Amino acid sequence: MTLSEIKNHLKNTQKIGFQLPDGSLVPPHFHVTEKILGIGDLEIEVEYQGATIGKYGLDFDGTHFLLMNTHTDCLAKDTCGIPEEKQQVALSAIETPASSCDPSSGCC
Repeated sequence: MTLSEIKNHLKNTQKIGFQLPDGSLVPPHFHVTEKILGIGDLEIEVEYQGATIGKYGLDFDGTHFLLMNTHTDCLAKDTCGIPEEKQQVALSAIETPASSCDPSSGCC
């Protein structure tokens, strides 16, 4: 959700409510920095500290602002050895070592 989308929802909202993914409501406490930072119409991320600090995306269901779970990503993809795209390999093309257990051998 962008900053302009939040502003549009706030125009028609009588009471502000923020809802966590588990359905519980959290008290609204936020700091408006748009004018201070001179930011544009950017996507909004919310940090909320419950048992741990969580980072959430934001959506609106007509009543509450919904804090949506986000996922982390590797920050050093060029050095961690994880390929950007998963390689697709046919299982029939994988060679198994001679020492592998054959299901019909009774060793498994």
